[in-house]
Amino acid sequence: MRLWLWIFMVFVSWILSACSAQPKLSREKIRDKIQELNLIDLKEENIALGKVSFSGKNQAVAEASVQLTFHLSQSKSGDWRVDSIRMGDRDWIAVKDFQAALNEIRAQNTRDDLQKLRQAMERYREKNGNYPQANNIVKLTDSLFPAYMSEAIRFDGWNHELVYSNPEHQPWRISSSGLDGIPGNADDIGVGP
Repeated sequence: MRLWLWIFMVFVSWILSACSAQPKLSREKIRDKIQELNLIDLKEENIALGKVSFSGKNQAVAEASVQLTFHLSQSKSGDWRVDSIRMGDRDWIAVKDFQAALNEIRAQNTRDDLQKLRQAMERYREKNGNYPQANNIVKLTDSLFPAYMSEAIRFDGWNHELVYSNPEHQPWRISSSGLDGIPGNADDIGVGP
């Protein structure tokens, strides 16, 4: 009986030492990692760290509130508008430049997501001999996720629902209506076979 107790105690101590050997993710480490992005200067008054959630041994989500400062000006007609934005203690960024950069990021993310959908369609075709039968993006992604893609992609970077079309005797197409949300003009982004 004492041998079993000794083995159990050795096992528990091994588990505890293995757990304590894992590095902890401290709030300071989170601040350092966010600072490495070089987006803002992290002073106490610029950022407030909130909840930190862990999923598994090597994934974490840190919620943070970042201080933004807005510069406004009044037009001759008396209307106020935001001219520029500053994050933390960084330089002022003109709103039009900030929006243009953000829209370019959204467009690139949309192109990347459309390529993921195209690749999933091709994997489906390789395995099944033809493309999935669907009449909208929801049914299409239901056919592709999770077997052929790791996430269900249904919206573009501007949070507009993607459009899947598969007209008879024509190739399929998945498209985003782009920044303006209006399909059929120059800012649309799409993929096909």
